[in-house]
Amino acid sequence: LKYPQHVGFDSDECSEANATFMLIEGVSSVRMPQAPRDFNEAQDEWNAWMGEMNAEAPPEMSRGVETSTNLFWLWSVTSITLVSTVYQGMSIVFPFVFVVLLLSTSNVWLALYSTLTILGIVVTVIGVGAAGLMGWDLGTAEIIAAVIIIGFSVDYCVHLANAYTESGARTRSSRMQIALTTMGISVTAGAITTVFAGVFLWLCIL
Repeated sequence: LKYPQHVGFDSDECSEANATFMLIEGVSSVRMPQAPRDFNEAQDEWNAWMGEMNAEAPPEMSRGVETSTNLFWLWSVTSITLVSTVYQGMSIVFPFVFVVLLLSTSNVWLALYSTLTILGIVVTVIGVGAAGLMGWDLGTAEIIAAVIIIGFSVDYCVHLANAYTESGARTRSSRMQIALTTMGISVTAGAITTVFAGVFLWLCIL
């Protein structure tokens, strides 16, 4: 046998052996690195071609599958899955955010406004900043950043919302002034330190 690793048999006895699989190698024109979304198009083309071959092949040879040992092939599948599930994750996270804020502030309107604020921050940073201004594709790094952004946003909004609720003032303007005076300084300082800590990553290549 010229290519022993390309053909599999169900027995070691040559007289009784039946071929169980056959591996056919090919060279793809896809060049790395590529964004998972772009690489997914090449995978779809391979899948379509394999479907055509299976349709034309005899029944005993119509179960062919396409695959690759290339890490980019496997990682692109993971990245596409992460991107497709991030929307599902956000649809689960934001109701929980609303419930947590509602329990923390005991104010439906305040919890609703805070949740919409967090949603606006995520959409602005990921949608407008990453995709719009930077021109990045929604990949693995952006998905991880989206989770971190939600955590930071909830932290800041909870502090301000609690300070607003716990203030002893009677009017909304007075409560807001007290919240911004007592907690707004700390929240602003935390935001500034976060910006200065991350500004050095601006020159990095993701």
